[in-house]
Amino acid sequence: MLYLITGSDRFRVQEATAAILKQQQAQRQTFGEGQLGEAIATAMTPALFGKIAAVYTAKSLKPESEKLMKQISSDLPNPLILEVETLDGRTKLAKTLKAKAQCYQFDLIPNWDCKALTAEALRRSRSFGLTLTADSLDYLVEAVGNNIGRMQQELELLATYSPTITLETLQVLVPNLAQSAFQMADSLRTG
Repeated sequence: MLYLITGSDRFRVQEATAAILKQQQAQRQTFGEGQLGEAIATAMTPALFGKIAAVYTAKSLKPESEKLMKQISSDLPNPLILEVETLDGRTKLAKTLKAKAQCYQFDLIPNWDCKALTAEALRRSRSFGLTLTADSLDYLVEAVGNNIGRMQQELELLATYSPTITLETLQVLVPNLAQSAFQMADSLRTG
């Protein structure tokens, strides 16, 4: 199986990779920049003792990797996971990959997109069985910003504390360390 995971949100990319590894029941073997050939060879070699997932991590796929990508098909004996920060969708390589692979994209949610950040916080809090009020969700989003990894950690800790969290409790347990343009504007306005 071939997977393409793109985006700049490293936490959610790693989260998706972990979910694929769990689903495929495969052990991870990591390859870095310049080792795409080795990653493809590992994915194409049948494993003797269970699946080995080849995870290739790079900032981008270079055009010379196009010839390597032609060698692979979508039905590999072992999973090949390509974690790429940026991929130009207009290139022939990107079009080939998107046709052969299961594709996922996880870009950072902008700090100014409070609606998307609140939806992410709500989805993650529900996965822990937490009940947060609208004020609590707003405070959590303000406190952690677009750092989804920190949001996940804080929600894990809150889930061990209590299933229902009030704003006052949240303000004590989660320090507001995020810095945003809105906070800077407030600081300038108040002097």
